Amino acid sequence: MLSKSSVKVEVLFWEVCPSYHKAIERLRKVLDELGIDYELELISVESEEDAQRFEFPGSPTIRINGEDIQPEMAKPPYSLSCRLYIIDGSYLPAPTEDYIKRRVKEILKL
Repeated sequence: MLSKSSVKVEVLFWEVCPSYHKAIERLRKVLDELGIDYELELISVESEEDAQRFEFPGSPTIRINGEDIQPEMAKPPYSLSCRLYIIDGSYLPAPTEDYIKRRVKEILKL
């Protein structure tokens, strides 16, 4: 089991975007299933200035130890907006559990 000090999880979200709740729920489920101890930080992005400061590609954004779970979609322009994930050719408002699990394992080298 990885200790809390080794796994930092951030979810950046915009309150207006309806899909961040589902992303957080899926993320917690996956991390618990994998037996990972983690520190979860929920970061509310509330302005365009925040979006620039946090390099926010849209809501929800999930970062594991600072790495975006879909880095190819985490590029500028940064803005206060909802985000789409491209997974298996589909555009989704939140990543699937399977995708989160795959990326967590890749990022943490499990």
